[in-house]
Amino acid sequence: MAKTSIFSSKYEKRRKRKAFLKNLAIGTAVILVIALIVYKPLMNKVEQVRQRIAEEKYLKENPTVIPTVPAAEEKPEVPVPESYKVMLPSGNEAEVFYEMKEGAISFLPVDDTEFWSGDISPSKKLAVVFDKAAQEMVLVDETGIQTDITYRVYKNSRGYTESKESIMARIDGFIWSEEPRFLSDTQVVFMSMLPWFKADERYMYVYDITEKTHRSFQSIKGSEVIFGELTDKGLMVTMDGKVSYLTPELKVVKE
Repeated sequence: MAKTSIFSSKYEKRRKRKAFLKNLAIGTAVILVIALIVYKPLMNKVEQVRQRIAEEKYLKENPTVIPTVPAAEEKPEVPVPESYKVMLPSGNEAEVFYEMKEGAISFLPVDDTEFWSGDISPSKKLAVVFDKAAQEMVLVDETGIQTDITYRVYKNSRGYTESKESIMARIDGFIWSEEPRFLSDTQVVFMSMLPWFKADERYMYVYDITEKTHRSFQSIKGSEVIFGELTDKGLMVTMDGKVSYLTPELKVVKE
């Protein structure tokens, strides 16, 4: 069979046909590659839209009540107690606790131990510590300053005087002072065998913090006198089983 001449019209048609088919194949391949590249992200996007539509439809048909979680309650800070050390005449060291409230000191109740007891003032700005062995009293203020407020020398209306040390040395078991309590922010009261030196009776004394003086108050007396709570009526006092109230004006109100 004779070959087609390169100069013939048939050869030229055949060459153009081959070129067309080649370009068509390349173009088809390129389109397929582009389609594959675009198709997968497009289908993913379509699937996401489809899922979102399905979720919105489900939520509309099945509403869910989401419980409200209450906000965490803020707990107030708990004050950390601090303390003042009080060296007692007997050699024991007492500890008086206080806490800070709004930038100010507030004394806590004084512990009642084998060696000491005490009380705090109505304003909680003062504390009195009683040395049980030495029968002496120490006043502590909010700055920690400590003042001996013990009644030191007994004096009577006839001019007789005798020191605490002398009386306690010559009378065995003598009660010079016991159970100090605040009657007000300026008054501390305590019981004593003074001024009558009777073993079976106690009489009340008042220490004035402002005037720094002691005085006897014999309207409060008895063989057993117990101080109770400080109330609106005054300091509750039980004298031989009978309850009365002592006011800061030193008035005794019977129950």
